[in-house]
Amino acid sequence: MKKIVVAGATGMIGSHLCGRLHQLGYSIYVFTRNINKSKKEIPFAEGHFNWESGNEWKAALEGANAVINLAGAPVNVKPRNEANKKAIYDSRVKYTSELAEAINNAEKKPLVFICGSAVGYYGDNEDKILTEETPAGDDFLANLCADWEKAALKAEGTRVVNLRTGIVLSLEGGALKELLTPFKFYVGGPLGGGEQWWSWIHIEDVSRMIIWAMINSNVSGPLNLTAPKPVTNKYFVKMLGKVLQKPAFFNVPKFVLKIVLGEFANDIMTSSRAIPQKALQNGYEFLFEDPESALKDLLKNE
Repeated sequence: MKKIVVAGATGMIGSHLCGRLHQLGYSIYVFTRNINKSKKEIPFAEGHFNWESGNEWKAALEGANAVINLAGAPVNVKPRNEANKKAIYDSRVKYTSELAEAINNAEKKPLVFICGSAVGYYGDNEDKILTEETPAGDDFLANLCADWEKAALKAEGTRVVNLRTGIVLSLEGGALKELLTPFKFYVGGPLGGGEQWWSWIHIEDVSRMIIWAMINSNVSGPLNLTAPKPVTNKYFVKMLGKVLQKPAFFNVPKFVLKIVLGEFANDIMTSSRAIPQKALQNGYEFLFEDPESALKDLLKNE
């Protein structure tokens, strides 16, 4: 049975991915900061290791087919002051560096190290189409993602994949769950002007593409984990209203978002028109290419 190490297994993406890996017959080992939570939420894992203490977790890396790092403190924390920024940064860059170092010291190295990143790497680009070749932006999230990817690339003798993840559509968390609340009260609508581009992806395609990248030795470096048809926020909420059969014309001004969300409002208003060029070139087939089909699938029981 193939051995997969997952850090960040109890998050929205991690828990879905672990469930899919388990269904496919993989043996899962979890690196966590909360053993009790991990055992409760990922009961089928072969092992649970606290990677903030001791060296047992380092031994668990030996002979793994893949190490998948999805760990990181929430970025939507308020206020996003220097202390919280440091926590966000360290939870990604510091721990990724430690993982890379442990991989370098392993006698039998993992075949692939897959590490999280985000389309925030590109910064705000208005209508510009973004591929894996597009350079990094220069705001907090862009600098964070750039350093995060550099930390993963410190792993030597192991294929490295950096997942530049877009807005993940899931009922378990993220943007979609937050957007559903105003729609339930018939006050849904665009955020800000609604002209910002959203690079989205269905949670099923997230797990499928990670596993695809894991077993596809041709894939390395940055990988845009996004659907092939990014849309504006205005279009997205229009489709959401259509699927829910609710109005979608109550615009939420940017200053209101700033009051409610603080600096995180800037992230929501950032325009990111990323396309999964590398995935398409290497033959990945999406389950959900457009937001309407994705939303219909996710909201079929709503």
